[in-house]
This record gives sequence, structure tokens and C-alpha cells, in this order.
Amino acid sequence: MDTRTRDLTFTVKKSIRYHDYKRAFYRAVVSWIHFLGIVAGSSALATLTTDLAWKSVFPAALVVLSAAGLVARVGEKQALHTDLYKRWVRLEQQYLKGVMTLDQLEIASLKIEIDEPPLYKALNRHCHNEVLLQEDQANKILPLDRRHRLFKSLWRFHELPALPLASSSGNDPARA
Repeated sequence: MDTRTRDLTFTVKKSIRYHDYKRAFYRAVVSWIHFLGIVAGSSALATLTTDLAWKSVFPAALVVLSAAGLVARVGEKQALHTDLYKRWVRLEQQYLKGVMTLDQLEIASLKIEIDEPPLYKALNRHCHNEVLLQEDQANKILPLDRRHRLFKSLWRFHELPALPLASSSGNDPARA
């Protein structure tokens, strides 16, 4: 495999992993916001019938959670990364089936990259290393500096459980 082919297919594989992690993270955040919103809303309703001195905490928590979700635009980010993930998977499928040439793969990659939000460097490096491991090229793994190791240890988003409250549409081309 020549360098250009390897670089392009590597980029596609890395991008698929990157957006899979990002959509999983945002899916988990959206699910937890919905879950905590339901709990806070139920608690707020329950406090209406009781005589607790601190019963205004639950409605306030519900407002804070809802506002945080709207301000952070978590739902939009989840949708964006799901869309980008699906586009990268379709691109890889078309190339592997022989439907497109290397030039077409490069042009299509550039079209997708236009819609890419700024990269999180720690996650990008993590995905880079995963693809290298998958390709048995452990000698080329990029070391993680202290900041990246801290990010990886604090945000184990690929391990967060996704609650069934905000399930995706199930139109995942990679899982089909």
C-alpha cells in the first residue's frame, strides 16, 4: 500500500473512532440530563404535597439541568457527531467496496472535514494510537503528555453507560 492510500485510509479509520467516542459521550450526557431532570421533576412534584423547608431545591435543580443542557447544546453536538460518524463509515464502506477511487476518497474526505468542529487533541491522539494498535504498529504510538493523560483518566466517556431514555434512531450504518 502506498503512502497516500495508507494516510487516507488511516484518516478515515481515525475519524470514525473519534466521532464514535464523541457521539457516545454526548449520548451519555443527554441521557443523564434527561434522567436527572425526570428525578428532579418527580421530586419537585412530590415536595408539593409535603412540608419540607428545602423543597425549592428540586425545582431549582430541574431548571439548572435544563439550562445547562440548552446552553451547552449537548443535543446538537450529539446529532453532529452522529452525522459525521455515519458519513465517515459510509465513505469507508464505499472505498472498501471499490465504488470510489483514491482521488474520490480524498475529495469526499475533504468535504466531510469542512463540517468538522475543532478537534479535541487528547481524543484525537487516543484514536490515532488505537488505529496504530489495530494495524500492529505499536512502535509508532504517540506518547500522551500529562494533560492528555489527565483528560483520558477524567473523561472515560467511552465507558459511560448510556441510559435508555434518549436512545438513538438505530440507523447506524456501521452496526447494520
